[in-house]
Amino acid sequence: MLGQSLHKVDLDHAKDLEEIRSRILQYAKENPEKPRILCKGWMHSMTNGEAKASMLDDLDVGGRPIYIDSKDIHSCWCNSAALKEMGVQDMEVPAGGTIERDADGNASGLLSEACVLLIVWPYLAKVTPLDEKMAALRTAIKAYHAVGCTGCIDMAMDENAWDAILALRSAEGLPLRVAAHWCIMPGDGEEHRLQQVERAIKLSQEFNNKTSPDLRIVGIKVICDGGKL
Repeated sequence: MLGQSLHKVDLDHAKDLEEIRSRILQYAKENPEKPRILCKGWMHSMTNGEAKASMLDDLDVGGRPIYIDSKDIHSCWCNSAALKEMGVQDMEVPAGGTIERDADGNASGLLSEACVLLIVWPYLAKVTPLDEKMAALRTAIKAYHAVGCTGCIDMAMDENAWDAILALRSAEGLPLRVAAHWCIMPGDGEEHRLQQVERAIKLSQEFNNKTSPDLRIVGIKVICDGGKL
């Protein structure tokens, strides 16, 4: 995700909706070959707390999906094309998530908390080719090396990122030490969550300090905030 974010439209320090639209419009014109327009750095205060699909829908002539990560990564602001390709309209809201809807019950553009983790990220992972994921990893590793870091602790490893890391490691080596905590995804019942814990245990038996010191599973991450008791 770090590597991918370094190629997204940067909305950091945008003053208002007009500047946000201007940056996205410029990117759309300069990158007609991109299947989606991915952005980062938006804060609710920049748009007076509003995040409607209708505020983005006219920015790209080709009508491509637009995804805007909030600065804290807890929300994603989408245009209508993004909502449609994910099938958000007919989805049940996962526990701990929010799909903002208008008075008629239509998804209006903002997905928050568990919806980002369980809807947006898995969908984008599914439609992103493996070679692009590997390229994102190279970008992230280069950024780490540029500031003198030779290792990192990943606090939310999942199957998507793990597959990409293993592919890069197999193809050309992994010039960064990674100690990862396996992310236990919320939702889908207790049995599913326990299966994820078992998966983490199995991986840690294969990738640990003795067998694979440069790529290890060292723990799990359980998401407890934003949920329903």
